[in-house]
Amino acid sequence: MKKVKCECPACHTIQLVEYSPIISKTMQCIKCAAEFQAVPPKPKTPKTPKDRVQGKQKPFVICKDCGREISSKAERCPGCGAPTATTKAKEHIKEHIKRRKKWRGKLCAAAVLIAAAVVIVGLGFVHVISGSNLPSHRVILKDSFGYSETFINIDKITGMPWVFAKARYPIGCKVLQDKGHIETDEAFEQRINRQFASLHR
Repeated sequence: MKKVKCECPACHTIQLVEYSPIISKTMQCIKCAAEFQAVPPKPKTPKTPKDRVQGKQKPFVICKDCGREISSKAERCPGCGAPTATTKAKEHIKEHIKRRKKWRGKLCAAAVLIAAAVVIVGLGFVHVISGSNLPSHRVILKDSFGYSETFINIDKITGMPWVFAKARYPIGCKVLQDKGHIETDEAFEQRINRQFASLHR
């Protein structure tokens, strides 16, 4: 006898078995414990490697609980009601798939929560500046951690009187002045003084 690769007909697990084309021997799957016989591959399957044989379900198997001979296609023993090895294998595979989906769902939920936490915490370190005069949103670091005025809109600040804008958005006004997006208090006063002087000439 020589050892060759064989596919279990119940769970399709590839395993090494002792095979002889002369002696037909009952095998047991190392994964699902289903009993089968190793048979040579069909001639119509050229893709099957030469060192691999196929597993064929036996027509009758012995119930391990009561010792009665039953059909290998039966889900349970008609005598004692015990599940067959094939049924156990199918239930094991279903349970494995169910657990894998459950853990996959938990991992996805955990990844989403971690990503959301990173985004929320990250917003405490930056200002996001937007406006019609900017080609895209601009992100700059904050002087200190906090969530006050994380999102700053230039159009909203410049669209109201400067006194009210400074009272309502003090941090946003300072950030925009420091980054040169709007004029400073000194430049604002000088511009107002020039306008006032030109009116009283």
